[in-house]
Amino acid sequence: MKKINALITKMCFIALCALPIIISSCNDDDDKYYYPTNFENLSLPNDTIIAKGEDLTLKPTLNLINPKIYSWKIDGKEVSNEVNYTFSTSVGGKHEIIFEAQDSKGNTDKAQITVDVFAYYGGFYVINEGWAGHDPASVNYYKDGKWNFNIVESLGQTGTVGVIQDSYMYIVAKDAPYLTQIELANFNITKQLSTEIEEQLDYGQANSFCTINETTGILTASRGAYKINLNPLSIGNMLPQLNSESANGNGCKDILKSGDYVFVNNMDTIKIYKSSDLSFVKKLTALMKTGFAQTKDGNIWAANGQSLIKIDPKTLDETTVELPDNINVFYNQWAYTPTGLCASTTENALYIVNTTVVPGAYGDSYYGKNIYKYNTESKIAQEFFKAPSKIQSIYGAGIQVNPQNGDVYLIYTEDGYGAHYLNTNIYVADGQSGTQKQIIDYTGKYWFPSSIVFK
Repeated sequence: MKKINALITKMCFIALCALPIIISSCNDDDDKYYYPTNFENLSLPNDTIIAKGEDLTLKPTLNLINPKIYSWKIDGKEVSNEVNYTFSTSVGGKHEIIFEAQDSKGNTDKAQITVDVFAYYGGFYVINEGWAGHDPASVNYYKDGKWNFNIVESLGQTGTVGVIQDSYMYIVAKDAPYLTQIELANFNITKQLSTEIEEQLDYGQANSFCTINETTGILTASRGAYKINLNPLSIGNMLPQLNSESANGNGCKDILKSGDYVFVNNMDTIKIYKSSDLSFVKKLTALMKTGFAQTKDGNIWAANGQSLIKIDPKTLDETTVELPDNINVFYNQWAYTPTGLCASTTENALYIVNTTVVPGAYGDSYYGKNIYKYNTESKIAQEFFKAPSKIQSIYGAGIQVNPQNGDVYLIYTEDGYGAHYLNTNIYVADGQSGTQKQIIDYTGKYWFPSSIVFK
């Protein structure tokens, strides 16, 4: 009996001695579980863009469990110690947001994002020609059922296109100022190319614009196409091998940059340049009237009446494709307006404005009315959107595709002159079916809309 009691006593003693080890082991596991020093999962969303006054709620991904210390800093200034943070500001430009987390042992890690705050974001811009002799070009902005009119002043006469590159928009007008650079943070003008470049343009008009990269663009004009330095904005040399005899707007018109090449419509021919140094590559044999559009498979398209020109963007091989059903691609024969040839974002298809000829006492009139969707693989064309009425036609580019959702935006105005132009609306159609989704009122003023810009 004494031996048994002694054995029990000895076993209890061993157990008591082992207890601190067990407790210590549990505490170590507890620390590893509750207060890990591994911050692999600490993250924030990707860099983004918001509009002034818009909320951006940030909920970082964490693997820490209480206790923790948090810190949010905006442009170096601490603004919160909560785990989540909602950012909003009326100050345009880039803002750096840093989130830092600390565990109970003093181990820290951080994540950061850059937020671009623009004056306007999430809707679309309309570049207006303006009313000749009365109003210069203008820009209106639409979002969530509301218009902001004339959001910038001092543009040239007869606006054509707007192009967004990084944090800037570039607006072209046929007459001085020919090219306007606007910073998107506050939508203020930073620089304009005006009468000081008239001589270089040979006193012609500007037509269109594209950016090559963050430092270089190309301005097309009635007498040629010119390299544009973006930082700071200035004009360079004219591209080589261009026919610049025309002063009526037909010298150089539509332009597209894709990969290693730049495609220019020069006097209804297609000239191709290297995007790296703007050196001349070749002239294609096919003629064109309007373009360019790029389908999902990468092919580039231009149009010439009842035919399309297909260009391989790598080999630069060209193929002429005849359109079915007597479709005739509309373009403005009397003055330059941006191309209405557009590509679908979801399939290899083109949206085409068909030409309608209306006989008259003083000759035929040409209108762009019904829209067709042409599948470039099956070579089948189907009516996509019918003109809202017999007395309405497209104006300006007429068609633009929203790159975010593939919707097609159509600008229709009332046929005729004078007050008929007050009756203009923007129709939104589903990019696949052509079903009308919305009518956006654009009546009541002589805007003469030329093109739509999405961001």
